[in-house]
Amino acid sequence: MGRIVFRKMEKQEQTKMLPYLFRILHTNMSILAPTGCTYEDDRELWLSYIVPALESGNKQIMLMLLEDSVVGYAQYSINGNTLEMDEVEIIPQYQRTKLFYRFCQHMVNTLPEQVQFISSYVRKDNVNSISIHEGLRMKRIAENKSGTSWLYCGDRENAEARLRR
Repeated sequence: MGRIVFRKMEKQEQTKMLPYLFRILHTNMSILAPTGCTYEDDRELWLSYIVPALESGNKQIMLMLLEDSVVGYAQYSINGNTLEMDEVEIIPQYQRTKLFYRFCQHMVNTLPEQVQFISSYVRKDNVNSISIHEGLRMKRIAENKSGTSWLYCGDRENAEARLRR
């Protein structure tokens, strides 16, 4: 697969990187959950949310690079003792490869010690993502307000054990 690097996106990279990251998100989500809006409208809505969240420090983005090219990213926050994973987006040709597995290993190995739990919302119709969450021994504990997604939560320790195999 080549050399894989994971690194946090730096603040000074936002202007250059965010349009590219949105392209990855839009490519994936237009298949899973099309909004019916134009690309530009979706992009503006996303930027209106993500830029302030990044500026405030509430959200972080981990870039996934393969041979110096960005092939995916994860958007997340750490809230007390919980890693809240918002998005994991990988370009189609690297989905269902070792990239995601290595990303998960990297995340659990580099989390601050106080992080003991992992949570994320998963669209109810995203069978692949549900399978991954359940494979990491995460449990379905709630539903979002609109009823389109499940909230999964799990122990960091369980995820680490599954990723060591």
